[in-house]
Amino acid sequence: MKKKLILFFIFLMISSYYVSAKNYGGTYGAVFENIGSAGYFSSGKICGGCKVDYIYHNPAGLAQNTRINIGSTYAKLFNEIDGIKEHDIFIIFPYKKIVSGILYYNFNVDDIRGYNDNAQFTGNYSAKSQALLANVGYNINDKLDLGLRVSYYQQKIREYKLDNYTLSLGAKYEFNKLIIDCFAENLFSTKSSGRKTKEKLPVKIDISTNYYVLDDLIIGVALECEENYGQDYRAGLKYAVFRDIYLNAGYINSSKIPTVGFSAKIMNIKFQYGLSKHKDLDLTHKFSLGYEF
Repeated sequence: MKKKLILFFIFLMISSYYVSAKNYGGTYGAVFENIGSAGYFSSGKICGGCKVDYIYHNPAGLAQNTRINIGSTYAKLFNEIDGIKEHDIFIIFPYKKIVSGILYYNFNVDDIRGYNDNAQFTGNYSAKSQALLANVGYNINDKLDLGLRVSYYQQKIREYKLDNYTLSLGAKYEFNKLIIDCFAENLFSTKSSGRKTKEKLPVKIDISTNYYVLDDLIIGVALECEENYGQDYRAGLKYAVFRDIYLNAGYINSSKIPTVGFSAKIMNIKFQYGLSKHKDLDLTHKFSLGYEF
């Protein structure tokens, strides 16, 4: 099994390098970086603390879900800025060692003022971004899970429309109190163009670790390598104040955003709240609600 694990990680790295060498685009997918529940974001997108949050991150982790889950997230972005709306909805369905998950994400910006090259007002318009992520997680044994994601991304700005289909692979390995995740995103991507130059979404390799320092405290760090961008990192922690009540904190270096929040579970209902402060803009509030059958 160790040999199989090593070969799989080597495959992820070689595949990402091969695709990266042929990718010249990937400049318009940043809006989709905001996908995630309140708990996932408030812990720095690293240790959201529950197996359900893997639907936003590494599909391999979904294999640990044994019950059906549904959930939705709504965000109030930058507090005082109207016309920006973000929400998502998902369902996770387990069947023996295979767990499937579907996630729909929507991001709208309304009433954008348009101007031509002569600085003349041309009217208001809207922009819309949406994504549909189909995930499958498979449990190999009590330590190793593998995952696959097929994604559809779309952006519409005025008369311009961009569409991409992508394929991603992931692995999750757990040993004692240490969890290692490896996710190779957009290994394959179709090309799309709003005008002339067609672009793929950039290949990204995300390697993260979560460690149980105590029974009540989890800390995590992540290294992200993105094509045409370089390396970045994230960090986070989760602390159980009481049973099913958690405090989260984290830091997302790419946007220089510190994050805090909490999550709670009452019966089968899960509630999460996340707060972040943009370096130039205002506060962002995220609210997530889920139900476990």
